[in-house]
Amino acid sequence: MENMNHQHHKMKTKNAFWKNPLVWVCLAAIGYWVYTYHLEHALGFLPYAILLLCPLMHIFMHGGHHHENHQHEENKEDK
Repeated sequence: MENMNHQHHKMKTKNAFWKNPLVWVCLAAIGYWVYTYHLEHALGFLPYAILLLCPLMHIFMHGGHHHENHQHEENKEDK
């Protein structure tokens, strides 16, 4: 029988950008500034922001998918 290696590759954990409290403070400050001084401009940009959000979510939500075929490469080396 062939020796099958069923070890799963663990995903490397990166320091999440969004876990940094400074990021949240900066986003809150920017949000307050936009709300108080540029609300009319921000509301006019809202339809475009929603359309822009779709491709950005697609790009960043698939960041955890590694499309590398380690298993196929290992099988080729064994043969």
